[in-house]
Amino acid sequence: MVLAVERSARIRELCQSALDSGALSESARLRIEKWLADDQYAEYQPAIEEDLARQHWPQLEAAFGTILPFGTGGRRGVMSPYGTATINGRTIAESAYGLASYLREVLSQRGEAQPPVVVIACDSRHRSLEFARLSAEVCASAGCRVKLFKEPRATPELSFAVRYLQADAGIVISASHNPPADNGFKAYWSNGGQIVPPHDRQILERIAKIQSLPPRTEQVGASALIDFLGSDLDDAYLEALAQQSILRLSDEDRAAIRILYTPLHGVGNSSAGEVLRREGFSGTKLFELQSALDGGFPFVKDHLPNPERDAVFQDAIEFANQSQAQGQGFDLIMATDPDADRLRVAVRDLSSSQKVKPWVLLSGNQLGALLVDFALSYRDWPQDAYVVQTMVTSPLISRIAKSKGVRVIDKLPVGFKYIGETIDAEGPAGFVFGAEESLGYLAGNYARDKDAALATLWTAELAAMLKARGETLLDRLRQIYKSHGLDVESLWPIRQFADSAQPQEATPSAAHQVVEQIRLRMQQLRLNPPVSRAVCHLDDDVSWQQMDDLLERKTWEAQATSVTSTGDARPLVEPYPVADMCWLFGHTIEGAEVALALRPSGTEPLLKVYLFSRLAPELWEGEDPLERREVEARRHARLVEKFLAEHFQPPAVPMTRGDVQGSR
Repeated sequence: MVLAVERSARIRELCQSALDSGALSESARLRIEKWLADDQYAEYQPAIEEDLARQHWPQLEAAFGTILPFGTGGRRGVMSPYGTATINGRTIAESAYGLASYLREVLSQRGEAQPPVVVIACDSRHRSLEFARLSAEVCASAGCRVKLFKEPRATPELSFAVRYLQADAGIVISASHNPPADNGFKAYWSNGGQIVPPHDRQILERIAKIQSLPPRTEQVGASALIDFLGSDLDDAYLEALAQQSILRLSDEDRAAIRILYTPLHGVGNSSAGEVLRREGFSGTKLFELQSALDGGFPFVKDHLPNPERDAVFQDAIEFANQSQAQGQGFDLIMATDPDADRLRVAVRDLSSSQKVKPWVLLSGNQLGALLVDFALSYRDWPQDAYVVQTMVTSPLISRIAKSKGVRVIDKLPVGFKYIGETIDAEGPAGFVFGAEESLGYLAGNYARDKDAALATLWTAELAAMLKARGETLLDRLRQIYKSHGLDVESLWPIRQFADSAQPQEATPSAAHQVVEQIRLRMQQLRLNPPVSRAVCHLDDDVSWQQMDDLLERKTWEAQATSVTSTGDARPLVEPYPVADMCWLFGHTIEGAEVALALRPSGTEPLLKVYLFSRLAPELWEGEDPLERREVEARRHARLVEKFLAEHFQPPAVPMTRGDVQGSR
């Protein structure tokens, strides 16, 4: 007893000292003391006490300074042994219990006596299977019936399963394309879509009220409340995908298209790879180097399995070039992210005079434009047909849809869950296509989350049809630009700042520091909006005419002869959603329209910078639109670097081309 009292006193003394010195926040101190005083956290206490003894305050602050929120992709973060702001056994169990508790309350209010049904899946990440089984046991012990995928499966298959099994909710253990040190908890509602407000807040409130987790009385493999899902569910999902086929191609045309497919060590071979095999695309080859399920992503460049990064394709392109030299070339390279909800495509440029034909990496916006054009050109749609996209997705997709008389909904917040929500609100009968610039696409009524397998099928069909005509996806893209205008879009994910931890430091404290630096820079931008000139003076410069702050609901406009100050702000009237994002609008000296958006990522500790420009036809008349687009993409890089250096202080570390998506 005396030792326990002395231990508690020592802990309080250490925490108070750290609080007084500014190394620890009050909220972190209170949570640390709670975790060390309560027996329910006994398994985590040795690791916490060790870090206390070593005075690892950045690690402790990052782990306990806040509570892991529901962001764009659910609860996602660095895995660590303990903490309320990291992914660990406790936060996963609390997430599952909070969801189960909320479900029981909702069903009870509806007068439904049956226990809630929850479907659970996971990806190939470290500890994903462990966390999926933990979630199953917690939900079952809380009175839910659980349908558990025995092996890792694609996130969109979970969305399908919730709808197909008429379940009440779903859980996916995944951090999508994040670094290997991360994992996450994504919750799905009965419609098969990721939870949206107010459900996310309600679940977090239940989590905050947890005093202690009930004992896990139900165990995977020994509980009547936990059933494993088998191949029947896989077959139903793949059949639903097959029904989304647009073209009836001949067996010869399907076999003729040569595809190199890589799942980037994720689960995509069970969805995207399998649908290609079942639908007769026999010219598809699995890239063996990156085919094994492995959460360390050992054969992916920098171990960062995000297909938005050009560097991810490096090994596959090298293999494809070697195959071409041996007379067995590929037409396409397809890559899906680890949970197989995103697809990126590289196209061999047959127009090149080089002996070994180069590869062109399509951006998410370019593939989205190709797919929406494909869907609207080769399938009949009802009069109330509509296309949905997020607000940072290319306006080219909207123009294609509108040119064919199709309604567009394009002011949605970032996050595919809002596309799923819109499908239910507008009705699925008229839904043609949903797209977000970060490689997410959906069609049909079988799911409510983006699906790389659907995009894979459509891309393969389109490419096969074009190849039979002697054309490629690049040829079709040129035609689209000539018909609808030349749009250039780039995304720059800024992972490191001059006064922040190195990006390779995959620790809660490093991530926390980057998030804080982004917050301070966004605050500084709002205090000093750069709408100061009405005329451009230099090449490669932009006259920023307007800035819209979607969080504080303000807008600033440049004056003809004076510098605009923060006092000139007026209420924002545009129908934008509330979001931690700033939009700037302007034009170049040549007259090209330019828009720039900045927002903190909802899934990773990084800043996302989007740059959009649209060139009037007279600015590129007579040029190859893809070549001119490449010139403009390089200009984008200079514009973004200059903007960050001038208006987003302290200056960001110079960006590297390996982190840009949409540069071609």
